[in-house]
Amino acid sequence: MSPSRKPFRWLVWFGLAGFVAAIVAGFSIPLPYYTIAPGQALDVRPFVKVESGPNDHSEGQFFLTTVSLGQANLFQALAGWVDSSVDVIEESAIRPPSVSPDELTKLNLEQMANSKQIALGVAFEYLGYDAISGDGAKIVGVEKGSPADSFLRVGEVITAVNGAVVNDHFQLVKIVRATRPGSRVALDVQAVGGGGERRVDIELGSNPTNVEQGFLGVQLSTHNLRFDFPYKLKLESERIGGPSAGLAYTLQVLDVLTEGDLAAGRKVAVTGTIELDGTVGEVGGVAQKAVAVRDAKADVFLVPSAEREAVKRAIGKKVEVVGVDSLTDAIAVLERMGGKLRPMSADQVARSVRSGT
Repeated sequence: MSPSRKPFRWLVWFGLAGFVAAIVAGFSIPLPYYTIAPGQALDVRPFVKVESGPNDHSEGQFFLTTVSLGQANLFQALAGWVDSSVDVIEESAIRPPSVSPDELTKLNLEQMANSKQIALGVAFEYLGYDAISGDGAKIVGVEKGSPADSFLRVGEVITAVNGAVVNDHFQLVKIVRATRPGSRVALDVQAVGGGGERRVDIELGSNPTNVEQGFLGVQLSTHNLRFDFPYKLKLESERIGGPSAGLAYTLQVLDVLTEGDLAAGRKVAVTGTIELDGTVGEVGGVAQKAVAVRDAKADVFLVPSAEREAVKRAIGKKVEVVGVDSLTDAIAVLERMGGKLRPMSADQVARSVRSGT
């Protein structure tokens, strides 16, 4: 080889090395973005383990829906930007700088654990059991300039409204939402740390999202929330995180604990959080979940009402999409489809427990 070709050969090797390094970097260096891609639609029934109590089996199936969430490298981000089924989201919208990836995973798993407990409680409450209890509505935030700002503070517990005992925070929310702006409410308030009680009279303002409703201006949680279940059921979830399977678990538990086929022999996909009062809340990643539901060939997809149109745009006409706002709404939809939910008699329950079926 002539001396004149040596520099060219080295240039080729340096170029090839640089290209390989760029490829490695593209795959290994995370970017400040996350991708939300279609996940799976999973049959919920295998996740419900009955240790004691009724255990009815139905032909219909309920499916929870998931997304695939992960921090993006260069190639994943580029692929996501050209793939309409994948969303590329700034990292700060998914994980604040103060939260590590491990902490985010832990938080999502904790949300799933809480969601499963609430799903069991709401299902038992629907069947008439006193499964959920608390000791009032604890104030976890007070909006500056709101009617509550001059009278209430974080850590106090509201135990009664106009003389009616408040056991959980949803009772208080329901009462306030039933009022009109300018109404006055008398609140029995327990001091921070469980001290004495005082009565506070407050004139309600106007709800920013619904000017016809009264507005107090506090963020609440249930104080000393407790669950008391008549039967032992374990809800598994593998490594799935987040609260969005709450409604799916609630419907599946009800189907297991009662006679009849609540899904009416169909494949019913479900997404939506479940709250202590049976309210269905919005979730994220509905477009990606729609793809998973379509691929699973589900017959119906129950979704929070506010997200129905977004799901319909993503899923097309292959799957019927129905919006619901509460557990009661969801059961009504299923019953119109032919679903049956018949609580067992005491004798049937006893036979079911003895036989293990």
